[in-house]
Amino acid sequence: MLSFAVAVAIVVSWPPDRFNRSGPAQVGRRRPFPIRVLGLVAKNLAGVVLVVLGLIMAIPGVPGQGLLTAVIGITLLNLPGKLRLERRLLRVVALRRGINRLRARFHRPPLEVD
Repeated sequence: MLSFAVAVAIVVSWPPDRFNRSGPAQVGRRRPFPIRVLGLVAKNLAGVVLVVLGLIMAIPGVPGQGLLTAVIGITLLNLPGKLRLERRLLRVVALRRGINRLRARFHRPPLEVD
């Protein structure tokens, strides 16, 4: 249940053009170096946990939003080629439809994917 609440919070907070950008947003650039490193480590650790949980939930018979949770985990990770992978995953119509339906429930516009 907690992973679903975190997934909803992350998906709803995404700007509609998040997957159209050419590079990552520079959030926290003005923070002190140790705080930036700590934030980066925490963000990547949360991403790994969500990917692992998502893969476990994607196994038939295990309850949960497996693919959605894994995609959200991937968006938190800092990986080379991540944007291309995210766009490829969001081209899966069923996944994008589920994300946009969730966003619509919270009165957010649908995601724009190139």
